[in-house]
Amino acid sequence: MSFIVGANGNSPSKEGFSDSLVAGRVSHQEAIEKATTEFKKYQVKTLSTVEEDYLRILKSLEKKLTN
Repeated sequence: MSFIVGANGNSPSKEGFSDSLVAGRVSHQEAIEKATTEFKKYQVKTLSTVEEDYLRILKSLEKKLTN
């Protein structure tokens, strides 16, 4: 991981900077990890095609049984 050198010449930790100061300084591995994490969050919130079809069929059967 690369860091921006501070005003005093030291290499401070990433946590000491705002996001705008470390923008463009993300390693490939960090980018992959971030993308994987965000995709997993997306998958949890989104139904798969199979799940959508299952719910659609259940609603269809429910309508048939109530009519």
